[in-house]
Amino acid sequence: MANPVAYSTDGIARGAFAVYGAYAAKNGNDSGRANTTSTIVIQNVGAAAVTPSISFTPLGGGVARRFTRRASLAPGAAWVFDPRYANGDTTSPFCVATTAECLADGEFTFVSNASGPIAAVVNVISPESAMGYSANVRPNSTFSLPNVTRTLGGPAGWTTPVLLQAGTATSATFQWRSFRSGAVTPQTVILPQSGGVRVDPRSVPGLTDDTQYAVTIRGLRGSEQGTLNAIVIELADGADNAMIYEGFAVGPTVAAPNVVLTDVFFNGKVSAAEPDEYVEFQNQGTLPQDMSGWRIASVRGAQTYSFAGLTMQPGQICRLYTNEVHPEWCGLSWAKASAQWSNAGDRANLSDATGKVVSSFGYLGQ
Repeated sequence: MANPVAYSTDGIARGAFAVYGAYAAKNGNDSGRANTTSTIVIQNVGAAAVTPSISFTPLGGGVARRFTRRASLAPGAAWVFDPRYANGDTTSPFCVATTAECLADGEFTFVSNASGPIAAVVNVISPESAMGYSANVRPNSTFSLPNVTRTLGGPAGWTTPVLLQAGTATSATFQWRSFRSGAVTPQTVILPQSGGVRVDPRSVPGLTDDTQYAVTIRGLRGSEQGTLNAIVIELADGADNAMIYEGFAVGPTVAAPNVVLTDVFFNGKVSAAEPDEYVEFQNQGTLPQDMSGWRIASVRGAQTYSFAGLTMQPGQICRLYTNEVHPEWCGLSWAKASAQWSNAGDRANLSDATGKVVSSFGYLGQ
């Protein structure tokens, strides 16, 4: 490298059962920085071994790709996921095409989860620049971004795109407050059902060049609060003019359960009846969740499973199988003689006892 680069990440005070990254890339074009790639370092910060997974969704939304570590991760140990290699493992073959073991080129958001607390840092590296940030352990409904700029210092000056990642939010409102005048410019952004978006200040109507803004973002799901994650990428033309900071969550931390769908294994391998299909879900919150009255439903096929007698503990991962019983995954089975999940694509919805859809997971473009 002709010009050495340097960067740092924040220390992480606590882990979580799921951590969120608003930006990752594999041979991506990060606002003009070609061949940007992100390595992700996931650490087990709990007291027992875990087997972490990581799911990538294309920026702007799309089909998620999930990878699971092949072996468990000891307490205190770290897993380095490098998307340039098969299954992210640098001891495996270098990826030359998109396959079941190789992530496609592009830009992504990601979520990593495990049955115990984990933490993660993200290294965003291009041939001429380097940046890093810490993955978020708590998506929130409100974020503060103290300094966001639009061509500060001139046309080649600092511009700071905001990367938003959807949690439960389906939209976000921005309040752009000018350092110079105090004027507030509002903006509403629609979020994909999964994944995230890039918001470039240069494309926001009403903002002016060579200006700094203090930004407040609020997540919405319909008319209710929704959660999201936010980071800011600070860029200017030339060499290593690049850095990232994490958005600041606003408001108290409230202990609560949070059950979300994490995977649908839709193409069973045991037989044509595919009894080994399953839907996976996890309580990523901090309190137990009584699942009585909750339901999992197929959007395409309309089949529904109703829960009874299950209370999910914080961090617990369960699987609902089509026609198998696995006590280690909570022992849940649809007990159906034929496949329940279409191999041509479908979406699973998880509804709470009031009928509200609290999590959704699609596959093959659904």
